[in-house]
Amino acid sequence: MMAKVAPPSKLPPFSLLDEPLLSFSPSDPEQVDVHPLRGLVNLGPFSKGSFGGYTSHVRIATIGPESAFKARGDLMRSLQQVHRATDRS
Repeated sequence: MMAKVAPPSKLPPFSLLDEPLLSFSPSDPEQVDVHPLRGLVNLGPFSKGSFGGYTSHVRIATIGPESAFKARGDLMRSLQQVHRATDRS
């Protein structure tokens, strides 16, 4: 007995959808953007209000051999500088 062939689908092969709005605040529905990086820069992370009791400063300690002391210092200085993305225009 031969298998029955399914009728062709009447749906289009694809549909274009709008980009979803990403939320950047649990309490303000107006803080949305379609672009994740632009939203982070302009609105901050979704959870920024969750950490009000914590310090806004990051403290870093390093441990390593004396021979790498200068390299660690260079790394710490580079972390304090503003960096621009170079992998995209």
